[in-house]
Amino acid sequence: MTWIGPTPVVQMTKGGNAYQSVSANTLFQEVSFGFGATQLLIINEADTPCEFSFDGATVHGIVLEKGSDNSTLSGQTSVWIRLTSGTGTVYVRAY
Repeated sequence: MTWIGPTPVVQMTKGGNAYQSVSANTLFQEVSFGFGATQLLIINEADTPCEFSFDGATVHGIVLEKGSDNSTLSGQTSVWIRLTSGTGTVYVRAY
């Protein structure tokens, strides 16, 4: 799976869209959107699975290596992500 879309840099746009490229590791990192999102797309470019959470402690889902996940949210303003091992790039889009 490869990122197709806007350049994956930290970028907030009016209208409720957030795109961010994250250098992930084995510790949970918060990715804040700045608004209450209803959809979340996580693209994992790493060679290891990525876990995501909405509270920074409980794992709510796993995105397999080189895979993606699209989830429906109920107004969350951030997501926490981490890799199960190593480091790699994870792209987050919220809208």
